[in-house]
Amino acid sequence: MVYIVIAFGAVFLLFWGLTLMFAFRSTGERSIFIPSFFILIFLSIFTFGGIKWKEAQENPDLLTVSNLTSIQFGAEREEVAKVFGEREDLTLFSPEELRKYDLSTNRINVPLNIRSRMKPGEYQADRLEAGIKFSVVGDPSTRGFAKPLRRDEIHPVTLGSTAESGNGVTGMVLRIYLNDADAEQKIKDERKAAVEAAKEAKTDLPEYSPMIVPALDGKEWLFSEGTDFTYDDNEDDESLVAEIAALIDATPEFCTEFDPEDDPIRFEIKPECGCEKFNALLRQGNSAFAKPAVEGCKEQYSEEGNYLGENGNNLRMQVLFRSESTSDELSATPNRSVFVNGSSSSKPQSFRGGYNKAALDYWYEIDPLLDDDFNTTPRLVVAGYISDKLVSLGQNGVIFPEGEYFNIPEERCNDNYDEDGDGQTDCSDSDCAEHPLCLQ
Repeated sequence: MVYIVIAFGAVFLLFWGLTLMFAFRSTGERSIFIPSFFILIFLSIFTFGGIKWKEAQENPDLLTVSNLTSIQFGAEREEVAKVFGEREDLTLFSPEELRKYDLSTNRINVPLNIRSRMKPGEYQADRLEAGIKFSVVGDPSTRGFAKPLRRDEIHPVTLGSTAESGNGVTGMVLRIYLNDADAEQKIKDERKAAVEAAKEAKTDLPEYSPMIVPALDGKEWLFSEGTDFTYDDNEDDESLVAEIAALIDATPEFCTEFDPEDDPIRFEIKPECGCEKFNALLRQGNSAFAKPAVEGCKEQYSEEGNYLGENGNNLRMQVLFRSESTSDELSATPNRSVFVNGSSSSKPQSFRGGYNKAALDYWYEIDPLLDDDFNTTPRLVVAGYISDKLVSLGQNGVIFPEGEYFNIPEERCNDNYDEDGDGQTDCSDSDCAEHPLCLQ
């Protein structure tokens, strides 16, 4: 459209220029003011068009079909910014200014795992580590405490009792691990088959203790009472919890969040807390050791390959015991003195609450004077990231020719959202043709 403005200004500038020239050559009554006035007007229009054309050449449109179709799923956040230019800082805008960026108004969907992480007015959420709560309750007693019980009498929860009895911590083993999913399924299938066989034979159904699932190679950490820590006679729960917290915190893979003043019998275990141990050394000035350690830690405990963020939700914890008679074999039984995520069942409990870093970037552009199709609709592009990797790209105002769309596959086939922008949603999209939900 800018070319029409330039052409319009040039034609009428020429017309009134000729009019002024003929006025000077005329010998009769003439008016120089009128053509001069219109020359100034159309010179201004022509100049305005030229300025806009120059601005457009120096700052070409970035929210275009060609740029959108060049974006790949999984692209780094900074790579996307190079394509679309400087991101809008929405935190600087007033509520009135933010209306033009409203996702609902612009019919732009953002995946729930990004949108749910941020409160209104927030456009980035830091990574959250998964965690699991551990606590100990019970009265101090001598190690190996065993009280003769009368009929129907319940054994008291005394810390010196054996974990095997389900009432104490002597012989207790805390196990953190990544389970072998195939092995777990095999155990479940065997137990299910045994139950079905008992039903058919009309015999008593088998009873099973909590499942102890094999861990993946190298993905198991054991903290054993009597070896790694020891329950001392008449030790109270507060000192025992502090000892276990310090033991777990000393491992490179895990750290603990423990406030003995606020809750002296409970702490939370998390995967290595963002290499905070090494960062603390950096702050103390021990950079000769700490700086390379921080870099190595970041590489070792990346979100992609280890237990940070969402990956931490795959970790499990279980309270077991090692019997004196079978010291090489671990067993599980409900233990009323030890709670993991509020449960004393000794069943495996999962770490919870891990989320990867999430972010939204916005770009807004309006340039009606240079649009080839004379479309004056403002263009808005919104990119969503998990761990700084592109997972969604929404747009409004960019007109796609038929058959063109950006290169984000339709990976979520049940969210009623057109991720790749090709006009086909979920099972209607060819990307979902082999998805189990679409084969039913």
